[in-house]
Amino acid sequence: MRAGVLRLWKGGARALLPLVNAIERAVSRRADQVFVHNTFQVRKFEGYGIAHLAQVGSYPNRSMIPAAPAGSGGERFVIGRLGTIYEDNGIEEILEAYRLLLERERARGGGRRFHLYLAGRVFERYAPTFARLVEPLGDRLTVEGSFDAFDMARLYARLDLSLVLARRTPWFRNITPTKLFDSMACGVPVVGSDIGDVKEILAASQCGLTVDERDPASICEAIEKVALTPGMRDGMARSAVRAAHDRYTWEVGEPVFVAQYARLAAPAAAAPEAPGADTRNVAFHRSPGSL
Repeated sequence: MRAGVLRLWKGGARALLPLVNAIERAVSRRADQVFVHNTFQVRKFEGYGIAHLAQVGSYPNRSMIPAAPAGSGGERFVIGRLGTIYEDNGIEEILEAYRLLLERERARGGGRRFHLYLAGRVFERYAPTFARLVEPLGDRLTVEGSFDAFDMARLYARLDLSLVLARRTPWFRNITPTKLFDSMACGVPVVGSDIGDVKEILAASQCGLTVDERDPASICEAIEKVALTPGMRDGMARSAVRAAHDRYTWEVGEPVFVAQYARLAAPAAAAPEAPGADTRNVAFHRSPGSL
């Protein structure tokens, strides 16, 4: 499904973008409340003149937060990416960055042994290319297939560092990936692309680094910095958990969500409409790209 949507986005369907934005603007102005996902959308809808606007991100529950973030002690340092694997979404750069990382590891003559862990369904049409790319990595790579959302905490517990990378295409550049918040809640530092709110969140929370996802050397250097700087990775893990608990879990967003519904319900309770009438409109917005 996603691959088909991406093909449309890259093709002639993009010509419809002004029309889609015009419809979005008109519909949102008729809503009594608009909920959005990140600050890009906040700024956009403020530009539309929307007064009743609230940001509630796609945050995990606090149940994902470990009692204490796992340390990165031991010889092996596991770098991981969770999510569907398909062409042109950063996986090629990740694999090339990892190849460079192993070369530099060999040049140092020992020390920490890096390991790459990938989990997620591989699109069928991309599977032959993916198999060719990963074959030279042998046992320095683990690939796990599709996983259930309830497995997220278990999978992140395997990682020392999470890669949240996506190319800054019109489709991805304004998205703040949910996996950023999942990583933080699980106490796993992040190396991420400068898309959506990622750069601002990582800097404010001090739980990761932003890289140029188009440059494998940049990715490699960021991984080395986190892995090889004494205390950095574990300090970032503790910062990630604190930030998730205080700002980026559902328990923080829930009161905002409930308060807006309470505001909407209050006038209706004071002056009920005729039976069956419903004049309240609520819009939820999580559109991709520049919509």
